[in-house]
Amino acid sequence: MPTFINQNKTDLYLTGDIGFEISAKNFIADLRNIDTPQLVVHIDSLGGNVFDGISIYNALRDYTGKKTAIIEGICASAASYILMS
Repeated sequence: MPTFINQNKTDLYLTGDIGFEISAKNFIADLRNIDTPQLVVHIDSLGGNVFDGISIYNALRDYTGKKTAIIEGICASAASYILMS
């Protein structure tokens, strides 16, 4: 998943189907490597697997930095869980 990092902020782009193009396992691994104080999650997804969506939600909920979510296109179904974190 595309990620852009500068010294203060990380932009993380979630585009595609949750659980298929965006797996919880890969997302959580990527999130563990982020150490900036601010995370911006850009979402463009029709949704997908609810279990992967909830796992991503839990990982983002536990992220200690400031979080912001931006809907870039659509945020439906399982992607809406991610938005709520």
